[in-house]
Amino acid sequence: MLGRSESFSFDGDYYHSNDLIEWVDRQEGIFRFKSRKNELINVGGYKVNPGEVEVVINAIDGIRQSLVYGKSNSVLGNVLCADIQLEEGVLLKELDIRCQLKNKLQDFKIPRRIKFVESFTLTRTGKLKRL
Repeated sequence: MLGRSESFSFDGDYYHSNDLIEWVDRQEGIFRFKSRKNELINVGGYKVNPGEVEVVINAIDGIRQSLVYGKSNSVLGNVLCADIQLEEGVLLKELDIRCQLKNKLQDFKIPRRIKFVESFTLTRTGKLKRL
């Protein structure tokens, strides 16, 4: 299906698509997509998957949705930032969120900047629009 091209990188029967996967059954060739390789954020030499952090943030009671992204930093490469939308009527403070994340994420995965937002911009397919 891919045709012939010098820009494709094959490893045996597999094409390198720059997706990160997790093998479910290597024998059967069944795997699960984890994230796009280019979505990883370099924070002080550590690679952070924003989707992983969003899952943990979104699991906190009172949080409707979150968007995690990197912002350039001259010392660390990037600092992790999170825009968070709360459920209607919920009063969560930044400190409350940080305390819960401290027990669930490594320190470098905890966003340094948290901003509360009313809504998010979505793509035409309904996905969160990444910055």
